[in-house]
Amino acid sequence: MGKLSEGFAKDRLFVLGLRKDPETVSSVVAHLSQGKSQYALYKGTYSVVSKVTARKITRLWKEGKLSFLLDLSQAEKSIRQAFPVLGETDEERRARVATEEEERMRETIASLKVPGPRATDWEDPFRFDRLEAVREAEKLVPQEEWSIAGLEAAGVPQGEVLRLLLEYDALRTKREGAQIGTDPRSEDVWMMDFPGIDRYMALHYSVDFQRRYPRAPFEMVSIAADLCAKGVLGQNIRYTSAGEDILRYEAWRGAEYQRAYFQALDRYYGTKRALERFRAQVQVAMSTAENQRATAQAQEEHMNG
Repeated sequence: MGKLSEGFAKDRLFVLGLRKDPETVSSVVAHLSQGKSQYALYKGTYSVVSKVTARKITRLWKEGKLSFLLDLSQAEKSIRQAFPVLGETDEERRARVATEEEERMRETIASLKVPGPRATDWEDPFRFDRLEAVREAEKLVPQEEWSIAGLEAAGVPQGEVLRLLLEYDALRTKREGAQIGTDPRSEDVWMMDFPGIDRYMALHYSVDFQRRYPRAPFEMVSIAADLCAKGVLGQNIRYTSAGEDILRYEAWRGAEYQRAYFQALDRYYGTKRALERFRAQVQVAMSTAENQRATAQAQEEHMNG
């Protein structure tokens, strides 16, 4: 169970009458899904819950009421595997965006048959677009809404509110230091790249998405926001659409929804080679998720006799 899904999972467990934290319940479910006994859960050196709680979790697991823990985990794994950019560092992001921009510029120059740009034109071609992208993201969640009350009103899970607010404040300072020029009447106002710029934008998208897709678990909201931010900053519509489509197709609901989600993204791959490469990544991700699901189901059937 990933850290980002804690608020969603905690609410679901509360409805089921479990007061234990999601990490503990997930570890118990993992223990049971491997065919191990309940006894080790509440007796011995490595006990993690009481006997009553162990029996309750076991009953809920056999009834299929804790399957959302597995579905959520599998959805995250398959999406992250299909989009490696979700795990890239600031340095990797800069290198990727620079390479993509250089390729686009060379293609444009070749198609127009004009002389190539001067060396200085390559230095920071995104400096104006970057400022515009950040300002557009900030319009979604204005600075006055970044408070405990504002985030809770947007539907951000209680367990995530403080973390998001602290992260926003830290990145807001970097954002203000990265802007060059302040006079709105001047054309020479732009923004330098800074560590965490994609995360700063993703924070705004995550609050906006949570408000617009209240049924979505926050873990999926965060992944969608990260992809969207990388797409906007890199001017890559595939990533931008892939982000929000996670929420539109409710990809966390199971294999059928994930398959539809990935199928819908075919429309953003213009060449056969790019589409085949993307589909290969998706096939690996979906096969991994399906195998994990089948294994868990077989183990559950074995437990039920």
